[in-house]
Amino acid sequence: MTPPINPAATPWYRQASKLVTAVASTGAACVSIFTFLYSYGILGKSEAHQTVGNLGVAWVGVRPAVDTATAIGDTLHLAATITDKAGAILVGTSPAWSSENSHVALVRSGYLAHWPDPEELAAHRGAGPDLSAAELLAGRGVLAAGSDTETFEVQPAPERGTPANPQPVHTLLLIERGIYILESLDLEEIARAGLTEFLFVALPLSIRGATGSMLDPVAIT
Repeated sequence: MTPPINPAATPWYRQASKLVTAVASTGAACVSIFTFLYSYGILGKSEAHQTVGNLGVAWVGVRPAVDTATAIGDTLHLAATITDKAGAILVGTSPAWSSENSHVALVRSGYLAHWPDPEELAAHRGAGPDLSAAELLAGRGVLAAGSDTETFEVQPAPERGTPANPQPVHTLLLIERGIYILESLDLEEIARAGLTEFLFVALPLSIRGATGSMLDPVAIT
């Protein structure tokens, strides 16, 4: 039979390790509770929170929940992560999409159908919307416009606008109307499928203060 352990005989360093573990666990719990209360605006100054509704929401990230979509027709499940300004995840919040104008116009010139042949690409370079087409898109109230070329607009521009510049479509859409421009979109597969209307999701890089970014565009039907 093993004799009972005398607590007085336990080495001091074992007792110290238990004490450190207990203190660390208690501290972690306190930090979690404080973060939760701060995230919901219960603690801290109200002006320190960037709020959406009653929650301290500062950032919403959307990404595929499971990477199983590999072709047109596959089901893609999206998951949203909502955090506060400190980066803490807000549990129990659910995002809702709303927009007065959510239309995106995509123009396929067929340019990328020649990829990766450099000679064919060079022979078909330059197609795209001109200034009149850009005015039509702006008049329809689109949120963004994109194409399968590097410049989006036709080059060289047949009409350079007033004052004259080499990219009048960029000036009209981006500067004057605040309409996003998307370039080098691979539209070949959705063209072969005959898709003309779908949910368009484009996820930019999370770069604070950026004026442009690479995208991860997805067409969902």
